[in-house]
Amino acid sequence: MSSLKIRRPHWRDPRLGVGVVLVAVAVALGAWTFAQADRTEPVYQASRVLTPGEPLDSSTLTLTRARLTGLSEHYLTPDTLEPGSVATRTIGARELVPAGAAGDPGSLDLRPMTVTTTAASPLSAGSVVDVWVAAPDPETRAFADPELLARELTVRSVTEDTSVFAVGGGQAIEVLVPEELVAALLDAINSGAAVSVVPLLGSAHG
Repeated sequence: MSSLKIRRPHWRDPRLGVGVVLVAVAVALGAWTFAQADRTEPVYQASRVLTPGEPLDSSTLTLTRARLTGLSEHYLTPDTLEPGSVATRTIGARELVPAGAAGDPGSLDLRPMTVTTTAASPLSAGSVVDVWVAAPDPETRAFADPELLARELTVRSVTEDTSVFAVGGGQAIEVLVPEELVAALLDAINSGAAVSVVPLLGSAHG
């Protein structure tokens, strides 16, 4: 009975060469896939809702990593954040900060003003509201029909009004007012007008 002879693989055996190539390709492909999966870049995100005029620094931003392939110039990074920058629009909590939402404080023509209202509204920082005023009648102590004073103002903060003059359920709402409307709102407040803040649907930020 003849015995089978097992041939030792020869370095010149083409099958061995093909096997080596396949292993090398698999290793290279795995390394490339891993490198692609780990290709993230540092980028800033808002640590909470930020409204126009708020500083963009370590107190309001968190550094995270995200895959920004081909889009890095559209977001705020440690290389593009200029000292003294502020938010130029509302930025949602945990939102990656767009590069266009950062700017110089001097570029904003907004002024923070506080109005007090007794109408409880589901408002928070970043909400967008219209402001209505009803002028008082000095003789009858009644109020005239409400008139729209300002459209689409951004709410900066909302606190409960605990002053001695506050009526139960009052809120002190800080809104960002364009410079050209500051005088009109001050006049309404000083004249004792009833000021109402009406939120726009879907404008709340979380």
